[in-house]
Amino acid sequence: MVTSVHLFVGAAIGKAVGNVYITIPVAMISHYLLDAIPHYNPKPVKSFRETGLGGANKKDLILKALEPLIGVSLLSFLIYLNNSPTPVMVIGGFFGWLPDLLTFLEWKYGINCCPILVRFEKTVHRHAPFVTGILSQAIILLLATIYILM
Repeated sequence: MVTSVHLFVGAAIGKAVGNVYITIPVAMISHYLLDAIPHYNPKPVKSFRETGLGGANKKDLILKALEPLIGVSLLSFLIYLNNSPTPVMVIGGFFGWLPDLLTFLEWKYGINCCPILVRFEKTVHRHAPFVTGILSQAIILLLATIYILM
């Protein structure tokens, strides 16, 4: 799943649960459940792993950085607009996305602070072709957005 889906679902869980101690594990579990749904997953930025930002394909880097930036910005705005915004929504969003951060740190820098979670992340991932894979994510994102705005 793209970053926005994990962020929005985690925030929706935070809103629904309202308790940080329950939100954290539920949001993390939601990450793996979402990744088990067949979805389109873009390839990593060309040359980024080998050369870092300096040697990465700039166009590819910009295009793939837009989605998370727009997602974080839009979610922040939606939480602000929410009738009862709470910090637990932000915490839910972060922990809904955290497994992807752990996977990235292992992939790019060899930092493997939670090898069991990273291995599990790779195991549950299911990929789908572009159209059907984007459609599944769009539906989930729409539902989470509607719930956040309620």
